[in-house]
Amino acid sequence: MIRRLRLSDVARQLLPKHVEGTDLACTHAGLTAPAGKLHAGDLARWSVATRKAQQAVASVRAGRLETVALLQERRGPRSWEVAHLFSTDDGMEEMAAVLDQATELVGSRGGERLFLRVPADSPLQNLAEQSGFFAAYSEEVYGLHRSMQASTDGPALSLRPPLPADTYGQFRLYSAALPSAVRAAAGLTLDQFLDSRETADGSTREFVWAAEDGQVHGWVRLSHLRNRLTIDAMLHPDDGTAAGALVADTALLAWGHTTPSWIVASYQPALSVALHRRGWEAQRSFAVLIKSAAGHVREPALMPAQA
Repeated sequence: MIRRLRLSDVARQLLPKHVEGTDLACTHAGLTAPAGKLHAGDLARWSVATRKAQQAVASVRAGRLETVALLQERRGPRSWEVAHLFSTDDGMEEMAAVLDQATELVGSRGGERLFLRVPADSPLQNLAEQSGFFAAYSEEVYGLHRSMQASTDGPALSLRPPLPADTYGQFRLYSAALPSAVRAAAGLTLDQFLDSRETADGSTREFVWAAEDGQVHGWVRLSHLRNRLTIDAMLHPDDGTAAGALVADTALLAWGHTTPSWIVASYQPALSVALHRRGWEAQRSFAVLIKSAAGHVREPALMPAQA
């Protein structure tokens, strides 16, 4: 039976053959952190969550808890993501149905799409695709086994903090950088773009590169959490030759940091090449999948409840 998570499910987690293992899903914040474990306290918090922007789905069979999925909004109500996903081996048999119910729940909340990030080529990726998720793109997590070193020649690009007027310019950059099929799945309009953006843990600094034509041609975000630095960037596809300068200028903004990670999407090949040339190495790979939730109106919570 697939339904909303309940407080009584905490007791089920105390039974033998309970849900173990590592988190099968990953948000942006988890890309550079070890995969988490499921604790009874997590279930208790998720089951009594009153936030409209967060919902939990569970699969129960023969009185045992087999699958738990936590869903949460991204920046706005149109876009949701699978924040956490745990399952027993038996629960994987129902995973496609769990993801179907999760999508319907998102649709009932007014959501238009559900994002899912999983390790690349994992069994879960295949199950998600069977459930109707579109494999939109992949992401590589790059690491550097030394401190970041800036060029002695100074900045090559005019990176600056974004202004409110740059929001539409960032949307145009996004529209140019993403393949059309990915953009159709992730969001075509400015409002959809804004809702689908991912948040980052810790303190963040953002910068844009506006070329001579006044348009935003590049974007960089640096997220600091304790001793971790995570870097995201996007470059206009017509400006691939500027990738090396963007990497070098980013080093100026985070000079000397000893544990940096750089997240690169597959639609940004110039950045991957530039990072390789400067000694960065790909360490982990993820697949980002998206499923449309529009038109789903059935409410999973209205299914008959059974003990």
